[in-house]
Amino acid sequence: MTVIYVRCHPAPIEMEPRLLAVLTEITPTVQLLPRDGALLSVGGALRYWKRTPEQLTDLVQTRVLAQAGLTTAVGGGPTRMIATMAVNTCAPGQARLIAADEALGFLHRQAVRALPGVGPVLERTLGQYGIATVGDLAALPMGTVQRIAGATLGRQLHERAARGFDPRPIAPAALAASTSATRRFPRDELDPVQRRRALLALACELGTVLRTRRAVAIRLTLSVQYADASHSTRSRTLGEPTAHPPVLRDLAYQLHDGLGLQRARVRALTVAADLADDRCTAHQLTLDPGDEQRRRIEAVIGRTEIRYGPGALAPAALATTPPAGAR
Repeated sequence: MTVIYVRCHPAPIEMEPRLLAVLTEITPTVQLLPRDGALLSVGGALRYWKRTPEQLTDLVQTRVLAQAGLTTAVGGGPTRMIATMAVNTCAPGQARLIAADEALGFLHRQAVRALPGVGPVLERTLGQYGIATVGDLAALPMGTVQRIAGATLGRQLHERAARGFDPRPIAPAALAASTSATRRFPRDELDPVQRRRALLALACELGTVLRTRRAVAIRLTLSVQYADASHSTRSRTLGEPTAHPPVLRDLAYQLHDGLGLQRARVRALTVAADLADDRCTAHQLTLDPGDEQRRRIEAVIGRTEIRYGPGALAPAALATTPPAGAR
């Protein structure tokens, strides 16, 4: 077994950063599947963790449940096609692993619609020829399959059905070019103190996302929506790429103050960050022990959020509403 398919219940629409953080601790080759789960290449992980496929699968399911709060079904096999078919036979909390020497037998018992490349229209066409399973398709000559499905697709389908051939790699998702966070006020906000508290919360939220994605911000953009639905936008490039919330906060404050919003009725604030991979950037060391201490605290906060969720730890300024006139 070299590939496992982790299907999450419920679908991890808002949980993808936490899910990715958990899975990349097990193997670096993880392909997130939107609204579903992830594919993992585990050939090297089996050797690294010195575990059997069953033990590694149990490790994956246990960690995802404990650290991301998601129940999973897991399918495993020698290719992503077999792993996908295996997970389709599993209920939440279950796992099914298909060994290489069992793969063809398992494959040929599956309905033909399970084969990648067979959509509803082609399934109906194949059904007219009495082809209901992958084994039925594999028994046909390639030329016959090509006459039914077309030359290129027919050859691919025959290779998949007859030999279990699936060259598709596990492709780790590229880092998103940007990310953003928004705070919408329950009523149009006139108080600059409340707006600054919102910016602090947005900076903390962005810091969490950046740490989880192993990214840094290289440019920050503040967008302000007013009561009449009009917008103002300001951007600035950071002096040094960072995921450090105090730096993001201070720059967000500067962008906000530069807009001169003393009497503005603000409906929503959005802070967006252009991203870069943190492994491709360097951090300038300082002689400020306070700064280094805050960065060590951030590492602790990051591990806590992976285990207990975003917002598990937050600045004291966000815990209570400040008194009127406080700065």
